[in-house]
Amino acid sequence: METPLPISPQPAVPRRQPPSTLAADTEPWADKMQIDLLRQAGPTRRLMLAFELSAMSWNAARAGIDRLYPEEPQDRRDRRFLSSIYGTELAEDFIAYRQKIEVERRPR
Repeated sequence: METPLPISPQPAVPRRQPPSTLAADTEPWADKMQIDLLRQAGPTRRLMLAFELSAMSWNAARAGIDRLYPEEPQDRRDRRFLSSIYGTELAEDFIAYRQKIEVERRPR
């Protein structure tokens, strides 16, 4: 006969751990200040920060591709960028859709 498991006084859902250090080179006091500022910011401000971080990441990725492949035409570098983010298949679908839209918008 199996021994029943003891009933634990712990809650079924574990408590959230406080965020750890944001970066290895960040002093704990600066880390705490950053987290406090983020907690004090309203949802709109936090969303704007997320958008800014996303834009910076995209711009850095695009600049890296431009530096690595300066001899390639812009459309090829666009294809490389989109493939690195979304994968080749989805990037190709997006490029085909964008080309279709451009053709439809041309004056006749």
